[in-house]
Amino acid sequence: MQLVKIFAFAFFLGMASCTEHGDVRIIKKGEVSSEGNVEIFWDNDWMGICADDINTWDIDAVSVVCSQLNYPYATTPSITGYYSRSNVTYSIHDVICRGDEDVLLECSFLNYSIPEVECNNPASAACVTAEEVLVYAVCFFLSCMFCCCSTFVIILMCFMIASCPLAILATSSRRPADGVVIDDPTRPLMIDPNTNYKTKPPAYTN
Repeated sequence: MQLVKIFAFAFFLGMASCTEHGDVRIIKKGEVSSEGNVEIFWDNDWMGICADDINTWDIDAVSVVCSQLNYPYATTPSITGYYSRSNVTYSIHDVICRGDEDVLLECSFLNYSIPEVECNNPASAACVTAEEVLVYAVCFFLSCMFCCCSTFVIILMCFMIASCPLAILATSSRRPADGVVIDDPTRPLMIDPNTNYKTKPPAYTN
C-alpha cells in the first residue's frame, strides 16, 4: 500500500510539472509584469538565449515568445541585454523568426553543443495584455487632450505619460502571468506608449 502511495505521488508530481522541451518563460526583471529575459526549456533544463548579434533578436522573435505565452501583444524591450544576466547557461544563439511561428522552436537558431556561461546580450522580451494597451491609450489621450495650447506643452505633457498613475496602477498591481518568473523586481519599468505594439501577424506565404 505504501508503494502505491509513492507511485501515485510521483505521478502527481510528474503531471504537475509538465514542462516540455521548447517551452519558454520570461524572467521578470522589473515592475512590469511580463518584461525581462527569455529562457527556453532545453535538454531538461532552463537555458538562456544569447543575442550577441543584436540583429537576430527583433520584434518578430519577441512576438513569437509572447504568442507562445498567450499574450495578445508584444513590444520590443527597452534594450537587448538591458537586464542583468540570469544565472543560466546559454546554448541557443542567433534566433531568427518570421513572426508567424507558433513556438520559438520553429524559428531558425544556432544550438551550441557545449553551453556557454557568458553572454553579453541575453535575449529579452516585453509582452503586453489588452488591458495594459488600453490603459496607456487612455493616459496618452488624457495627457494630450488638455495641452492643445502649444506644441511645446503637448510634447511636454506627452512625455509625462511615463509617470501616469493609471499606468503604474495597472502594471504594478497585476500578478505575473503564467510563464513569467519573478527574479529581481527592484527596477521600475514602463512600456513606451509610442512603441509600435504588434499582434501576431497573418500566416506566412511564399
